[in-house]
Amino acid sequence: MLNSLQSWFSRRQFPIDTIKKPWVLATLGAVLSLLIVAVLWRGQSHYVPLYGVHQKVPADAVASALASEHIDFRINPDNGQILVADDLLARARMVLAGKNIQPVVAPGFELMDKDEILGASQYIQNIRYQRGLEGELARSIMSIEGVEEARVHLGIQAESGFVLSSQPPSSASVVLTLSAGIRLTAAQVRAITQLVAGSVPGLLAANVHVVDQTGALLNEAGNDQAVSDDLLQAVARPVTRNLTQLLDSAVGHDNYRVTVMPALDLRKSEETDEVLQGEPRVLEEQVNNDSSALSTASGVPGTLSNRPPAESKPDDNSKTNQMHSQTQRKYAYDRQIRHIKYPDQQLARLQVAVALNAAAGNIAGMSEAQLGQLKSLLENAAGIDSARGDTLSLDKLSFVAPPAVSVPVIAWWQQPDIQFWVTRGGIGLLALLMIVLVIRPRVIARNRQLQASSDGTAPAAGEINDSASASGHQFENEAELPPRASGIEDKVAYLQQLAENETDRIAEVIKQWINSNDRSRDNV
Repeated sequence: MLNSLQSWFSRRQFPIDTIKKPWVLATLGAVLSLLIVAVLWRGQSHYVPLYGVHQKVPADAVASALASEHIDFRINPDNGQILVADDLLARARMVLAGKNIQPVVAPGFELMDKDEILGASQYIQNIRYQRGLEGELARSIMSIEGVEEARVHLGIQAESGFVLSSQPPSSASVVLTLSAGIRLTAAQVRAITQLVAGSVPGLLAANVHVVDQTGALLNEAGNDQAVSDDLLQAVARPVTRNLTQLLDSAVGHDNYRVTVMPALDLRKSEETDEVLQGEPRVLEEQVNNDSSALSTASGVPGTLSNRPPAESKPDDNSKTNQMHSQTQRKYAYDRQIRHIKYPDQQLARLQVAVALNAAAGNIAGMSEAQLGQLKSLLENAAGIDSARGDTLSLDKLSFVAPPAVSVPVIAWWQQPDIQFWVTRGGIGLLALLMIVLVIRPRVIARNRQLQASSDGTAPAAGEINDSASASGHQFENEAELPPRASGIEDKVAYLQQLAENETDRIAEVIKQWINSNDRSRDNV
């Protein structure tokens, strides 16, 4: 194998020893590495997903169909998507469509466009409508950032004609598959809950349950701790920003520390007040007056008194006049009824602590009056309400200097950008030297040989010597010695070439020349 390569290079006037030189081998290795990197980079950068993230396809069927059509594909290890070359994307989709392999998505209201089945009942229509509604809600939820997949299950209660019904209300459940490292905020969970509740008539947001792929109930009632943490940050952030802006101008940056700790009241409370105003007014009045004239009772009590009186002449003095008067009045006051429903999250108390660096020159020279003025400004900036129980403390402290961080100084030749361009420039320079010093002389010598052979004449000895001196040496094949008839200049040049490449062969060549001269004398 090696002998065949040497003979191939010798026929083309390209010495095999030239390739053995370290700089030639390094140049060839660099060029080969560049070619491999370029091929790999080109193969990696032009592969695109066959379908979207939310479009699920049977991977085994797609792989079989693409392999049968000799279409190269890859599988993304992160999300399992099938990748094809960008110039083969349209062809791959046409092949899959021809084999009836379509991405599986949640069906929506297109289910209602199907032809009616003979004898389909209202129950089938209701189930089809419910499935379409679930698919549409799933598509809407998957459009939220961070949600890869969603499934919605609706438990819609049928309407009843009775006024009183013991049937349970409608409910819904949502199962979410979130992206890696994504955690939905409380606001996003409430938005999903309101989206589902607002799409189903009669569905309350309290009956919607949202679950992620780990089985955690995102809108759990007992999840107030996570909600309160977000609310604490939302309340503390603007207060901290206001205090920071004021202290930056007053004492300078890094000369203070601010801590804001709000206390929230998450209880639900309502209040109703009724206030009576002004003097009472008569709303309704009723007056009854009765008068009667009765004779006075006489005689002995007993059975005789029960008899009817005997007829006698009337006597006006024996009659008694009776009068009865009754008055009823209803009074009413002007009143004002006020119903107050307090929010679920209220700021119960705000505590702020501000520490100033006593080692700073402008802070060390502050008097008590200046500190009191600064404290008053901070209280106004933080919105401190003493009636609510808010407090703000301002003190001077000796700050501990942080440990010095030694940043390593990188020399200019160690910087990544410099190394990148030096590496690229070195590769380009090696390729240029390879072309100029190796390939170009070989091409020129080859052209001269072809031109000389076409003319039928050999170059003169002076021309050979000139070309030998221009290319470095005359002998292209080190395996063959110069002919015995060569001049002393050619032999010396050959010995110089051996001294550069193969020093151990000099003595052998000189010995061979001496023996050849001795044989020539003996023949004479």
